[in-house]
Amino acid sequence: MNNKILIMSTVLMVKSLLAHQSQAIADAPKYAAGVELGKVEEKSINENSGIAISRKNSNTMYAIEDGGSHAGFWALTIDGQHLGKYVFQDGTNRDTEDISIGPGPIAGKDYIYVGDIGDNAAKRSSLQLYRVAEPVIHADVQANTPVDQNIDYEKITLKYPDGARDSEAFFIDPITGDFFLISKRDGNNALRLYRVPANKLVDKATITMTFEHLVPIRKWCTAADILADGKYIVTCSNVPESGRVFTRQPGQTVSDALNGNPPYQNPFFFKHRQMEAICFDEDYNIYTASEGVHRPIYKYSAQ
Repeated sequence: MNNKILIMSTVLMVKSLLAHQSQAIADAPKYAAGVELGKVEEKSINENSGIAISRKNSNTMYAIEDGGSHAGFWALTIDGQHLGKYVFQDGTNRDTEDISIGPGPIAGKDYIYVGDIGDNAAKRSSLQLYRVAEPVIHADVQANTPVDQNIDYEKITLKYPDGARDSEAFFIDPITGDFFLISKRDGNNALRLYRVPANKLVDKATITMTFEHLVPIRKWCTAADILADGKYIVTCSNVPESGRVFTRQPGQTVSDALNGNPPYQNPFFFKHRQMEAICFDEDYNIYTASEGVHRPIYKYSAQ
């Protein structure tokens, strides 16, 4: 009798899990083919390694430049027109690889996070995370003249708990404010997920990240983002067919969303040959950009 109960219980558990996974895939949005919105006007952005859609300024996104450029970010329209350059004075850009928008110290306020997290040789003893309150872009731009200014920032130092490695992707959970980082390449057909709780993200702090688990991504991860309501997480690599959207169920943690459910495979190919920048807008649409001077920005509309 006990064996029968155990078997029945196991069957029910498996059925529940499969139904949960099927529902997650069904819930994920499907996307139209990418449409070019325009090309990045600013020629200084020749190794675009991250983008984020503004939540404070309409028709605006932020972009970052790979290592060797200034520490900071650019503002541009979603079709690529140059709006401004924002500099973290005395900041460093050893290998800036991703940018994200999320909550921060003041409730109800949006913050830009810039991650100097790249490490091709896996030798860095620490990483740098910069945080600034989202500026008001259009109020700064007078007579269509782009701004070029220093901006106040917070700087947080991050360390791995298990040795240096390369990373190009992170995001901030809009629900909890926690920081999540995904390694770029780790073998074994899976990448590594790390977390820092929101209450530890304090200016001038040095934090050892917590390893969460392996993420079922078989190829590299060169960029990631999370929807403004936290429902979906998107990742990609420099391989055109690499786009994945993970569904996060109500009440589920980011860690569980990147572990428990298989990723929904996007039914389209990214149009970039060296894609390192991806983000959502608040309407579930996805935007991508890539390395190179005057490279196009694509929009994949959620259906």
